[in-house]
Amino acid sequence: MLNATWRGRLALKSFFAGCVPFDPAILPYREAVIDLMWRARRGGRLVILASASHRALVERVAAHVGCVDLVLASDADENLKGAFKLRRLRELLGDAPFTYVGDSSVDLPLWAAATEAVAVNPGRKARRLLRSRDIPYQTLADAPRAGLRPAVLLLQQLRWRAWVGVFAACAVAAFALGAGASATWEVAGAAFVGLSSAYSLLGLLRDLSGLARVRGDRERRSHPLAAGDLKLKTCLALVPFLLGTALAALLLAYHLRGAAW
Repeated sequence: MLNATWRGRLALKSFFAGCVPFDPAILPYREAVIDLMWRARRGGRLVILASASHRALVERVAAHVGCVDLVLASDADENLKGAFKLRRLRELLGDAPFTYVGDSSVDLPLWAAATEAVAVNPGRKARRLLRSRDIPYQTLADAPRAGLRPAVLLLQQLRWRAWVGVFAACAVAAFALGAGASATWEVAGAAFVGLSSAYSLLGLLRDLSGLARVRGDRERRSHPLAAGDLKLKTCLALVPFLLGTALAALLLAYHLRGAAW
């Protein structure tokens, strides 16, 4: 893995494509997008799945979906993203009109070149760029974007029962050590925040390491990671946030302990 990382993004994509077990059936799919693809296929249109992911993975997704005629994807020689994806499409289609369905600001060159631009649940940056370029587009989404709600829901689902237990333990400790002292409750509160953050971090790391299991568990379909409501990069950003919160709160509790004891 270190060798692949040193060699660059293409080598790293090839490394993961070759060694990480991948089951396309457990991925979250946008039903509105799948329906659009099937309607295009039944209407006699060519359906192309173009992705910056490695070809080995994209081909398996295409086979699972069942309505894809052609796959364009990254390989050992090219990272098929943004303008590079547009160049490959032009090599294939020439000047023929096409509809492009995307969900990210990196898709802007393709939206600009397409006869019809479809933005899937676009974020604020993507919408701003589309408007700044005066690109007419349609929005396709199963549900409106929920902002921070998926992240909050993830933390609630991770360890909310444990948070109650930690709070009870801190409250009992504060009462036993002198409930009348405000510093006692400050230490208990800081300890509660620190321990809850640490416990949530452990649960998050467990779910990230077992993402296939989470998405394959029918009883956890409402899980933000399983449903695809929470992007993986957002979830990864929660790791340093929770770690920093846990360390800061526990250090604060350690600093305040002298006033309570």
